Amino acid sequence: MTRRIAAILPLVALGLALFLRNRGGWADPLIDFGRELYLPWRINEGEALYRDIAYLDGPFSPYWNALAFRIGGVSVSTLEWANLGVVAAAAALFHALLRRIGGWLPAWVGVAAFLSIFAFNLIGRGGNMNWIAPYSHGITHGIAWALLALWFLGRHLASRRAVELAGVGLALGMALLTKPEVGAAAGLAVGVGFLAGGPRSAKPFVLLAGCTAFPAILATTLLALEMPLSTALTGTLGGWAHLAGSDVSDLHFYQWVMGLDRPERSLRLMGQQGMLWALVLVPSFAVALSLKTPGRKREGVGAAVASMLLLLTGASWAALDWGEFIRPLAPCAALFAAFAANAAWRARASVDAPRAALQLAFATFSLALLLKVLFQPVLWGYSFALAAPALLTMVLALVHGIPAFIDRRGGFGWMFRSASLALIAIACAGCLVQSEGMRAAKTVAIGRGNDRMVADERLGAAKMMSRLVPWVERNLPADASLVVMPEGVGLNYWTRRPNPTPHLNFVPPEVVIFGEAEMLADLRAAPPDYVALVHRDTREYLLPLFGIDYGRGLRDWVHADYELMTRVGAAPLRPDRLEDGRTGFEVWERRSR
Repeated sequence: MTRRIAAILPLVALGLALFLRNRGGWADPLIDFGRELYLPWRINEGEALYRDIAYLDGPFSPYWNALAFRIGGVSVSTLEWANLGVVAAAAALFHALLRRIGGWLPAWVGVAAFLSIFAFNLIGRGGNMNWIAPYSHGITHGIAWALLALWFLGRHLASRRAVELAGVGLALGMALLTKPEVGAAAGLAVGVGFLAGGPRSAKPFVLLAGCTAFPAILATTLLALEMPLSTALTGTLGGWAHLAGSDVSDLHFYQWVMGLDRPERSLRLMGQQGMLWALVLVPSFAVALSLKTPGRKREGVGAAVASMLLLLTGASWAALDWGEFIRPLAPCAALFAAFAANAAWRARASVDAPRAALQLAFATFSLALLLKVLFQPVLWGYSFALAAPALLTMVLALVHGIPAFIDRRGGFGWMFRSASLALIAIACAGCLVQSEGMRAAKTVAIGRGNDRMVADERLGAAKMMSRLVPWVERNLPADASLVVMPEGVGLNYWTRRPNPTPHLNFVPPEVVIFGEAEMLADLRAAPPDYVALVHRDTREYLLPLFGIDYGRGLRDWVHADYELMTRVGAAPLRPDRLEDGRTGFEVWERRSR
């Protein structure tokens, strides 16, 4: 026990140091994260998801964050500390899963990589691509619940106890209340692992299905206390309800996220990064496999070759873009899943069957999560969460699986393991240094006290929000209502001015899903006292400007029913802003009736 604590303490210290180093500097002030602050605040003010606020995902995360606000107070700081707890839970579950599959070394190294590369990632100017201020809490909460389901699955496969199978179902059911891509990956992984664990009667399937359905039934029941049953059911279904019959997946942004907008470019970049991996790993593997004579000579040759390769890698590490280095993950994760499937098949009648089935389930989960970022897993995108399990499968292979394979064939597995460990350490250091460079540029302050955050001074949106928040606080009545278009509900949160309509964002996905006509009807039914038009470049959707390329009716409504009160900075949402990069905002006041 003492040794375990001593081994874990450096990981705890690493996580706390990285967290405290960037307090208040994790999020984008304009895009996405403002919604994650606004929702729990309004829930604590008596509003309900789906009835009062249009929301696209399952109900777990906003209500969980509302509970955190109720306990710790409504503030950015409260949410940061709550999310540090999510990081700790995910790290503990990663450690437990990797230790059960491959032992203490890949478990320790995997958690160190998770903390250094993913959890506190600042690569990318905006923010939001980390576990402390994620663009959507559903993705981090969902992965944590999925890991808990896999942990229970591993225990159940070894014990066959019903109570642990119930834990699998309940945790999986909670994951299904977050984001569709996470819930689907978790369900597939549990199903594969469950079936790979050996023959079953019908009774365990019934128990698993019933426990999986229970969180959804409970959520629907609780929501139905505040809204019609049909609305509650749609809310519980979350993203699944909106994906059906919606054209949102046709938006260019989601093709770009997957790397399918320019697949030849994505494959070329994947190949380039893969070559960098291969430059170290392939020679290390070949030499380690060829060193079949025991003794100091073998160890000396192995150490010399590994050192030479890693010196070459280390010499170039500062020049690498570490946000790109995980691009080869998809084919590597697929290969690992294939080997895991073979191992599970070969071990199906042995005492090693539970471990092999759990390894296959974890590999399946890792590969399924990557489908959303298939050819473009990058740390400045959704891969801060979606690629974490896949990279940890690579750690498992590099530190445990491949060295064991080499040893079984009489080679020198520790030579390859040493090279792999050093390569992982270089990658962790590279990501930390690149994140530190981004942290140093976060000097623009927004909000104050426990709500203070800092943003990248190179972002026009950061400077715009730093002026807009105090302007609204000084010039708009404390009880005024406000709508921000096309995006920026964080302004509502920081100034504590509510949005009286269900719609928080007016960017292309929301306009496609809810429809501009419905949005207009809701705005007319509950018109805000003020509308802020802020500059938000939406070229990622191939629809650059709100009011010109989309949302024309919404902007026309503002111009017809409101009068310009003030303009600060450059006039927003004009084509010349796309060229000169200047930002600004306008505040419009409702005409007296």
